[in-house]
Amino acid sequence: MKHDILEAERKPSDINAIKLREKGIIPCVLFGEKEESIPIAIKESLLAKGLKTGHKIFQIQFDGTQYLVNIDTVQRHPVTRRPIHVAFHRIKMNEKTKVSVPIHFVGHPIGEKEGGILVHQMDKIEVIALPMNIPEFVTIDVSDLVLSAGKHVRDIPQIAGVEFHEDDMDKVICTCTPPKAEKVAQPVAVEGEEGAAAATAAPVEGETKSE
Repeated sequence: MKHDILEAERKPSDINAIKLREKGIIPCVLFGEKEESIPIAIKESLLAKGLKTGHKIFQIQFDGTQYLVNIDTVQRHPVTRRPIHVAFHRIKMNEKTKVSVPIHFVGHPIGEKEGGILVHQMDKIEVIALPMNIPEFVTIDVSDLVLSAGKHVRDIPQIAGVEFHEDDMDKVICTCTPPKAEKVAQPVAVEGEEGAAAATAAPVEGETKSE
């Protein structure tokens, strides 16, 4: 998997976070590997572009050194949803890490011919792998799905160097859901008709049916 490079600089100590954001720079932090946390800053345009890719592993270039990192948390503005702070966790090439990757669905379920609809229960999945083995996405072929059938995590073909959580194996990724049955409208009796019909059918006590 190719890792995008993010150019960073040390966060200025004399400028607060709000002023930085006004200049189009997002305050971030680089931590982990039993080393001191480093406050850094990244241009919002670069950061937004990197986040848009959906990748979680990046290389941060800072002070002439490149750090392989995993996105730990992204704080966003509650209204604009723009990133306002990102925490990056250092990782090692020889140590497995956990990261969520997108799921790509290919094909069309057989059940669609009977009116079925493909419903996604999951759009991404967490994998465990060395950084060099992390896939950009996981592919799920749904072309063999019949009506009411589904795909589970255990159905994903084996990917070299990639593991899935044992507890996730029975999770449903997608299903081919049957079409909803159309409700047949019941005839509604007009007020007064039902009583009139009953009165006609049943003679009043003491009366005889005339011929």
